[in-house]
Amino acid sequence: MKYYNFKLDVVIGAPKQLIKVPEQQYHSSVPTIGIHDTREMCWKMKIPYYNMAHNSEECLHFLDQKKPKLGLISGARILNKEVIDKFSLGIINFHPGGIPECRGLDTAHWIMYNNLPVAVTSHFIDGRVDGGWIIKRQEFDRPPKCTLQDIGSLLYYGQLAIFRESISAVKGMKKEDFEYVPTDAKASYGYYV
Repeated sequence: MKYYNFKLDVVIGAPKQLIKVPEQQYHSSVPTIGIHDTREMCWKMKIPYYNMAHNSEECLHFLDQKKPKLGLISGARILNKEVIDKFSLGIINFHPGGIPECRGLDTAHWIMYNNLPVAVTSHFIDGRVDGGWIIKRQEFDRPPKCTLQDIGSLLYYGQLAIFRESISAVKGMKKEDFEYVPTDAKASYGYYV
């Protein structure tokens, strides 16, 4: 099935896993839009779905058979270099924050807390937390009296807004053609990255 002139051949969903992060320093009672079941979405769109740990030998063997060109990642997993290297063009992440100053988790909170630009970034991953090669970064005006929920909505819809342009931008290009996030680039906060 094609979306934005981009064909999804397969989805690899990893088993749920708890991630270890420090207790949040800034809390919110803002409700989320909920979680969608990836397997069910794939079934409805007729996209083959496989459940396996992304950094496993099983996944490496699967990728050897499929010989994928381009991958998309959604979620807070860090992939091993060995997995990343199986994709001839690379793997794209859509991040709800401006890289490099707003990396890691809970970006809406950090944007509000540190008065950072409201921005989203698409980038080829390199194994670091929100590092790699920046494909597109887009900033949004912060509305007057902006709430945490407003920022969260801007980030969510901002990622959707840059999807098509990001996919189009990588056609005929290599990840090395894009700006690289230096290895010494730090987020404006050091709790997660």
